[in-house]
Amino acid sequence: MSDMSDVQRDAEARVRGIADEIKNLREDLARMGSIVEELVRRRANDAVDEVTRRAEKAWEDAGRMSDEAAKVLEANPVATIGGAFGLGILVGLLFGRR
Repeated sequence: MSDMSDVQRDAEARVRGIADEIKNLREDLARMGSIVEELVRRRANDAVDEVTRRAEKAWEDAGRMSDEAAKVLEANPVATIGGAFGLGILVGLLFGRR
């Protein structure tokens, strides 16, 4: 009979050990999930910052180009209008032959 109780105690001890391991695994997975969540959040914030920085630079570049175009137009209004007219005729010829 003592053999049976030894086997039962051994089985119960193993079950407790497995239960403890499962508990530890759950805690480890929860910590890993938190770490992954923080990494994803940081990467997303970095991506937003980069996109914002590039958009601001593009906006500044567009403003600068617009200012330069306005200066060229003011300095050479006849040439600019003539060039636009010529470009319009060329585009009209290219697409008008369809």
